[in-house]
Amino acid sequence: MLDLNQLTVRTTKEVILERIKCEGKDILDVGCGTGKTTRLLTRLGGRLTGLECGEAPLAAARSKEPIAGEIFLEGIGQDLPFADGAFDAVCFFFSLHHVPTPEQLTALKEAHRVLRGNGVVYIFEPVAQGSSFRTMQPVDDETEVRAAAQKAITQACADNLFSVDENFRYLEHYTYADFEAFKVQAIMVDAARAEALKTCEDQVRKLFVEQGVQVEAGHRFEEPVHFIKLQKS
Repeated sequence: MLDLNQLTVRTTKEVILERIKCEGKDILDVGCGTGKTTRLLTRLGGRLTGLECGEAPLAAARSKEPIAGEIFLEGIGQDLPFADGAFDAVCFFFSLHHVPTPEQLTALKEAHRVLRGNGVVYIFEPVAQGSSFRTMQPVDDETEVRAAAQKAITQACADNLFSVDENFRYLEHYTYADFEAFKVQAIMVDAARAEALKTCEDQVRKLFVEQGVQVEAGHRFEEPVHFIKLQKS
């Protein structure tokens, strides 16, 4: 169990700016959602391909005017629709644990396949602790899938697909204006949560108030994040 008080408060954007080398690189963003991070990496000089299986987030990603040729395709991490050696880097921004548990290692093998010889994988994975996790737990308890993602990373390294180049944890804060904003974001991440929320919305609304720290902009939640940079072996 992590002591969250010992973690440095960072934003994922800050970590990206410090750690991800984009200039002139062909980069695949697996599980790109609405494309926010894909567009950030494009602004940093990368040639980006975003891959997403959710209908709503993919439509949102495609609705924005392209910045510099980034494209958004439909697909899944465990069956990447790309040729061997197509990319310099593959990114999983909070997405590896959304791959079905038995196929998380397959997704990493696919990342290995589409990487060039000196390619890297950047992984940002939420840890199953913190107020954000506790608030969402009645809707979508990700304890097991998040742990499985960590095991898949360990196994991929044990299988000599990758070696760990960087590895640390930080604490991210998320602020929502109100419960409705929180709900919209939760469903955008996974549309299946809409049905689950119908059975426990009162409970989650109560947790939203109890777990969130009230700030000027709304309610603030904390989430520990694990950053791992893998080098292709």
